[in-house]
Amino acid sequence: MDDLAETIKDEATRAFYDYWRGRRRGDDLPLWQDFDPVEMRGWLGSINVIEVLTETDGHRFRYRVHGDRLSQFLGVEMTGKFADEIPADAVRKRAIAGYNSVVEGGAPALVHYDANDAADRRCTVQRLTVPVLDEDVLLLISYFRIDP
Repeated sequence: MDDLAETIKDEATRAFYDYWRGRRRGDDLPLWQDFDPVEMRGWLGSINVIEVLTETDGHRFRYRVHGDRLSQFLGVEMTGKFADEIPADAVRKRAIAGYNSVVEGGAPALVHYDANDAADRRCTVQRLTVPVLDEDVLLLISYFRIDP
C-alpha cells in the first residue's frame, strides 16, 4: 500500500483510489478508455471529469462531467464550463489550485476542507483528484465525499 492509500479513511474514497490504481500500467497513468461507467456507477454522482487545457499563461480546466450531487452542492451545473467560471470565489480558487497541484505533481492528491453548500449549510468536503490520459489529453477525475 502507498502513503496516500494509508491516509484515506473513507471506504468509498479508498475504493475509488484502488479502482484508479488498478488501471495503471506500471508507473504510467491509466488511460481513460480503461474506465467503465458501469463499474463506476456508485461514484458517478460525486465525480468531476476535468479536461486540462494548456495555454500560454498556464492551465485551464474544463468540466467534461460534473456529477449531480456536486451540482446540488454548488447550486450550479458546470458540465461544459471552465473552473474559472465557478461563481463562488473561494470554491473557484480552491478548485483551480487543487487541479494545478495534481497537474504539476503528476500524482493524485487528497484534500479535506470545510465549505458551505448552495443552501449555506456548513459541510466537510474530501476531494481525491487523480490524473488520467485520454490519448494526448490529460484529464483529472475528482471524487468528492461531502458530509453535512
